[in-house]
Amino acid sequence: MSSPYAEYAEERSGQKTIEYDWGFLTYRIIGKQCEVYDIFVRKEFRRTRKAWDLLDEVVTLARTSGCDTLVGFNWPATPGATESMQAAIAYGFKLHSVEGLRILLVKDIGG
Repeated sequence: MSSPYAEYAEERSGQKTIEYDWGFLTYRIIGKQCEVYDIFVRKEFRRTRKAWDLLDEVVTLARTSGCDTLVGFNWPATPGATESMQAAIAYGFKLHSVEGLRILLVKDIGG
């Protein structure tokens, strides 16, 4: 059974959700790209590699679907943006471009 938030994300924008009691990730596969929109990990589980566990799981799903690129987003004006950017770069994302108020990051995941 999915959460109300997962149902909302699916209904509103076609985003799929990976959920655990400690956090979640929303994503959407578009052609050969897998776009990751939101990652949330409860405070007590942060700095325990849980966000990377979610990313590892979505990479596996993306590869199975024929994707070769993971796309992530960072909104610099939001709380935690610096930490999110540092974590994304540590995971292997590279800066790609700026689009309006967000930064786009990409990671080659093969295919």
